[in-house]
Amino acid sequence: MNPPGVYKINLEGGVGRFDSLERLNPEGYFLMPMINPDASSVLFWGRQEGEKGFNIWRNDLNGKDPVKLTDHRAVSGHPFWNSDASRVVFFSTLGVSPETDWNMADQFKLKRSPRNIWIMGRNGENPIRLTEGPYVDERPCISPDGRTVVFVSDRSGYMNLWSVSTETGELRQITKHQKRDYRPIFSPKGDCLAFFSTNNSKGMDDLCLMKWPDGKQEFPLPEGLFKWVHGPFWLHRERTILFHARSSDGKDCSLHICRMDDMRTEKIQLPGIPVYTHGSLDAKEKILVFDTQTK
Repeated sequence: MNPPGVYKINLEGGVGRFDSLERLNPEGYFLMPMINPDASSVLFWGRQEGEKGFNIWRNDLNGKDPVKLTDHRAVSGHPFWNSDASRVVFFSTLGVSPETDWNMADQFKLKRSPRNIWIMGRNGENPIRLTEGPYVDERPCISPDGRTVVFVSDRSGYMNLWSVSTETGELRQITKHQKRDYRPIFSPKGDCLAFFSTNNSKGMDDLCLMKWPDGKQEFPLPEGLFKWVHGPFWLHRERTILFHARSSDGKDCSLHICRMDDMRTEKIQLPGIPVYTHGSLDAKEKILVFDTQTK
């Protein structure tokens, strides 16, 4: 198998046009892209061929080569746009660990090398560390008003959700249980948080919604619909979420759009691509970016 790569494809009626498929990353190992609303820029992270460390990249979808935003002998990843695509939040082992490698199979383990949350400009300028200490702080997202970053941390001994103020640095624990929460993202209005969690009767990763900041949590998807659900991404239509999931029979892993009002779930069809994950869509829902590992 080839290493994972990041791709862009145009959609028509929920089906990808294969003639529009375009790889966005240089040679190497890259994953987890995030497109900004006007589809002008895509963030992703990974390791360029021959490089020591993992870094954050941007492709502006304008015919130019992708641009490296960080250049550390460290692991810097999980980049996330703010609402106007002027700033990027991410995690990095820079300054807290000598680690330069990352393994997807270990991404949910509790005992890993420390990493903290950072924020920088869209070109990599003015990086600022938002959290400190020997903790696993990762998978950040930023609220629409730019004041709050929610992230995953083992500070409680478990992988729960925490927040940090971009203005004061104040920390707050959001979820409090002995299960795993991961990949938080705010709704466009900032009044709801989506993530995936094992804090349910199945003990499997499933889509969770929580009223922000202190609301009750719910698992809206019908039980048995998927084996597990990862990577929620709010679309600009309220109550509509993109995610990737493993089918209930365990044979298929692909991207789906779910409309929460009627719980109608539709699979995005990408002919010729058997496994595709970590997707995001532009505001018009015409351009999809995703990662896949091909033969």
